[in-house]
Amino acid sequence: MKTKVLLLSLGIFFSNPAFSNDKADKYFKKGVAYLVGEELKHDVVRARSYLKRSADLGHVEASFYLGEMYLSGNGIKQSDIKAKSYFLKAANSEKGHPKSMYALGELYLKAGSMDKAKSMFFKSCSLGWKPACAK
Repeated sequence: MKTKVLLLSLGIFFSNPAFSNDKADKYFKKGVAYLVGEELKHDVVRARSYLKRSADLGHVEASFYLGEMYLSGNGIKQSDIKAKSYFLKAANSEKGHPKSMYALGELYLKAGSMDKAKSMFFKSCSLGWKPACAK
């Protein structure tokens, strides 16, 4: 009986959103450390791996970083499609992510979708991202 209670308690602990956010933050920080190369040796492959784990746990900034990495081809194969998917994930988060909205606007401009681009720039600007206000 005690074992069953302990397992149930651990299940509640590990399924707790606060625990997941802590884990996502740890993965994010480690990914950035590998990306920047100051605390850990610069390693884009490991950076992407940790940032992906973090994004999969719902870390909005990690999704943005992955979008930027795919957009620029920073150490990984450049892909507008993958960049767009990560920017959308961040932009559609609960609070929204103005930098991701701006990046989506730029991608929509590049693709010739003026209405979508204007919409993203407007949303980004309304959330305080000043560069979007100039578009």
